Amino acid sequence: MITVSIVVPVYNRADVVGETIQSVFKQTYSNWELLLVDDGSKDNTRDVLSTLSSQDCRIKIYYREAYSNVKGAPVCRNIGLNQAIGTYVMFLDSDDILRPDALENRLTFFWTKNDCDFLVFPGAFFNREIEDSDRLWNKFTEENDLLRFLRGDVVWQTTGPIWKRSYLLEQGLKFDETAASSQDWEFHIHSLLKHPKYSKIDVQPDYFVRRDDNESGRISGGHSSVAKFQNRIELINKLLKVVIDPKQLRALHKYLVRDTVSCLRNEALKPILDTFKSTNNKFSKSIAENWNTWISLVYRSLKLNSALAFRIIARLIDLRHPGYFRGFKMHYRAKY
Repeated sequence: MITVSIVVPVYNRADVVGETIQSVFKQTYSNWELLLVDDGSKDNTRDVLSTLSSQDCRIKIYYREAYSNVKGAPVCRNIGLNQAIGTYVMFLDSDDILRPDALENRLTFFWTKNDCDFLVFPGAFFNREIEDSDRLWNKFTEENDLLRFLRGDVVWQTTGPIWKRSYLLEQGLKFDETAASSQDWEFHIHSLLKHPKYSKIDVQPDYFVRRDDNESGRISGGHSSVAKFQNRIELINKLLKVVIDPKQLRALHKYLVRDTVSCLRNEALKPILDTFKSTNNKFSKSIAENWNTWISLVYRSLKLNSALAFRIIARLIDLRHPGYFRGFKMHYRAKY
């Protein structure tokens, strides 16, 4: 019986996906299946996958277009989850790497914490070699994880958790197939809103997230584009239908503000401002307050390319709304 199903969405990753697959081959625990779901690659990725799969019957290849007309990593992960037969499930990105003992260690912890729905393990960033890694994906803290996620402090990355497959199926947890970015952010928020039993295992990183300057082969790139920003706003609008706790709403609003300012700093475009105002108005008056005015001032300062005006406005916001910028507590890319 297969114990662990590892689901990998793939798109135009011929140059690095072999390294990812090899990291699974090298696992000290052998009772796994690797489900590679290709999203319609245009390079020779499919040839690479076919060659590697012929070396091991535990590798299974699926082609997204045989199941869905919707493109993207979320639908590929959902296809993999639907096809998985393991007791446990992990989601691994096509350019990331597992430490050789990752599966063995994760299952060892799960056997002692079998009442949990999932466990979370730390990961780290790397550029070319995992030995050059010096930053964690994030730090585990005692603060409420859901609040951290809501405000954009993404506590763990896609590969961080190992899930009981039965839990995901029973709760109907799937990736939002309309999400063009922030897919793991949305998925983990909805998971935590279901009040699962889970544990964070604070050990050395057992997976490594590639962070180089080449986004051409990523399923999703251009995070700050207007289209991706507006898509994330739709995710926020969906969350507003299920999040009712005032602290959680405040945290979500902080994410909205920070994401808006980040995108405006990338390119000061009016559709970003208009989209912000529309969503800000959906929050309660006590949260929305005068944020339409503040973000309008930010937009104008950036439109005029006035760094001084922007700094002054940012400082005024810090004084009026502590915790939105300089006082915003976030551990993302923490050193270790």
